[in-house]
Amino acid sequence: MNEKGVSFLETLIVMALIGLILIISVPWTLNQIRHARAEAEIRTLYSNLTEARQRTIERNFPYIMNVKDTGIDVYEDKNGNNTADPTEKIDRLSLTIGSQDYKLTGTVGGTGISGTAAPFTINVRGIALSRVTIFLTGYSTDPGVSDAQRNCISVTATRIGQGKGNGSNCDIN
Repeated sequence: MNEKGVSFLETLIVMALIGLILIISVPWTLNQIRHARAEAEIRTLYSNLTEARQRTIERNFPYIMNVKDTGIDVYEDKNGNNTADPTEKIDRLSLTIGSQDYKLTGTVGGTGISGTAAPFTINVRGIALSRVTIFLTGYSTDPGVSDAQRNCISVTATRIGQGKGNGSNCDIN
């Protein structure tokens, strides 16, 4: 007899294959999304820091960066008092980490980054006066951050670079 259509068994096999593909692909996709979000945060942070360095040279004012675990506040020290006054804050360059999943860790001139601001200055010649290493980490065990290709920033006297965290070092490539 020549019957048209699909049997119940064939439908179950197709449904099982679709379920298997979803079980495999959904965790991988979620991890890739975490990678992309972490790398986007680092790229934005890097971009803001390099723009602040460029502005110090163009405008002939030192810039003060207050680094906290929740982000960085950028100040243009127009009055030259070496203090981050609230009226000198540049909101466009200041960055609050956009997700509650992430926080900043690392050191500013040997001082650990925490909830209290750790300031560093870039002088009018564009030279950072402190060595800074910033890592983007997850509040929970988030493999998307540690596995991301770019998850840290390193600031030396004459260079700002982004790289991959390796323990307490930021390997710049």
